[in-house]
Amino acid sequence: MRNCVPICEDGVLIERPCQKKEWQLNPEQIEPQVKIGEGAFGEVYKGLLQDGIWGARIPVAIKTLHATNMTTDDRIQFLQEANIMREFRHDNVIRLHGVCTSKEPIMIVMELAAGGSLLSKLKNLQQQPTTTAKVNYVYGGARGMAYLQSKQIIHRDIAARNCLLGEKQEVKISDFGLSFIGKTLREKQLKKVPLRWLSPETLKRGVYDTKTDVYSFSIMIWEIFSFGQLPFYKFDNKELRVLIKDKKATLPTTLADIPPDMNQLRLRCMSPEPDQRPDFFEIENIVGEMPGVIKPEEPSVIGKVATALADYIFGRVYT
Repeated sequence: MRNCVPICEDGVLIERPCQKKEWQLNPEQIEPQVKIGEGAFGEVYKGLLQDGIWGARIPVAIKTLHATNMTTDDRIQFLQEANIMREFRHDNVIRLHGVCTSKEPIMIVMELAAGGSLLSKLKNLQQQPTTTAKVNYVYGGARGMAYLQSKQIIHRDIAARNCLLGEKQEVKISDFGLSFIGKTLREKQLKKVPLRWLSPETLKRGVYDTKTDVYSFSIMIWEIFSFGQLPFYKFDNKELRVLIKDKKATLPTTLADIPPDMNQLRLRCMSPEPDQRPDFFEIENIVGEMPGVIKPEEPSVIGKVATALADYIFGRVYT
């Protein structure tokens, strides 16, 4: 291309080649192996990604888009998740490796969480996490959400089902299909929404902001200390909708092993008045001072340099 020489026998000449972005993957790099779930638009696989110029094969999670019956809007919405995730780099937020749009099916390739689903872990009554482990789940979730708040990301679907666990059982926020970048969003019509995690102001006025995420986070705290039970399980959707709008929706406070200070925080986060809820920076600080919390070690300067160098050499996306 530099010498303006045709690249094939037909004499095709690329005059202004576009350099491919690091997050744009080739289908040859991606190897889906085992189906591990289904999403709104397609299947989710565990597989391998040939990573960077050295060709190391790393385990990844691969979201695919159904090739049939998908509109242009469906494709745009599917790829919006990857667009939002591109700049994420935090231990408590799932990272993006890249996307592949050059061939069907379209794929989003993400970090594979070795510990699996948080909700599945909570529902496993044979191997229930300890109280300390549950407190650390809340702490990891709070750290991840504080990071997203710093990036002005509103998640809109915070729940135990949308959290994964890493190798050290650290919580990782995932599933950004409903997320948006900004401080506030107002929707005129609520369509498919997670009713049992919705704040009163969302249900009444279609408002989404950090404080509505905090409300949803309070429901997730309850899930963590209730063996992953369905919130408001005594009410059907019609009954619950009225209770939430009237600011009368409450959850049982007598949870078996929730520490009193954690329960107090949960109730603050679930306040029907947004101004009375803490933000995620405060939540992270409060939970970080609770007994048994394991705080991550701050990486050394040498460690930061080594990580940055490795990312550059292997062409990793998450910067």
